[in-house]
Amino acid sequence: MPTTKIFGHRGAMGHYPENTMLGFNKAQEMGADGIEIDVHLTKDKQVVVMHDENVDRTTTGKGLIKDWKIFELKKVSTGMKFKKLPKYNDTWHKERVPELFEVLALVANNDMVINIELKTDVHDYPGIEREVHHVVASHGMKERVVFSSFNLETLKRLKKHDSNVRVAYLTNELPENYEEMIDKYDLEAIHLNVKSALENIELMKEKGIFFRIWTVNDREQMQQLINAGVRGIITDYPDTALDIKEQ
Repeated sequence: MPTTKIFGHRGAMGHYPENTMLGFNKAQEMGADGIEIDVHLTKDKQVVVMHDENVDRTTTGKGLIKDWKIFELKKVSTGMKFKKLPKYNDTWHKERVPELFEVLALVANNDMVINIELKTDVHDYPGIEREVHHVVASHGMKERVVFSSFNLETLKRLKKHDSNVRVAYLTNELPENYEEMIDKYDLEAIHLNVKSALENIELMKEKGIFFRIWTVNDREQMQQLINAGVRGIITDYPDTALDIKEQ
């Protein structure tokens, strides 16, 4: 039976500030099989790693990413807003918005898989598929990357740009025609919400190789999905999932 891969969600956001170099480094130290990150485009077309379309929730800045230039965006802190996390300390204030190339460089010397979610379901970011592909390809990381999105048009554009890239469709609900979708769009996997996955646990046991599940933070649910043999689980607590996987 295939072994379920453990992906750190936005790094290891249950413990460390999300989508930061600190978080990615800690997920790597924990032994995660991969990390899940989110990308947007700045005003000057630089690929940056952040979850939200605006910087307000996770940084000391304000406004939409698409209205910032990278030089200015690099001045805001991405660690200061996470004082409620148990491991918080003042050194987090030095964390800055990562660019995609920095994350790829961090994991270049190991075999971690990078799940890059293109956040195009709110802002379309014209040209983001080409820019993200260029960064990945120029770092020789195409074989290590899975591109995902809630936006099928983004996945189609990626495939049109390079038919060899691996793409996955993000969805809250299991599509009835998921097998047709896999064939039609040449999907490597469906990235399915944990609630829908658990509602379809028998299907997961039969077809789990086609699914990565997000966001799985409950120990019992981790165990169920690992036992079902899903392709991967994406979790805020990769250390916990790895512990369960190894038992």
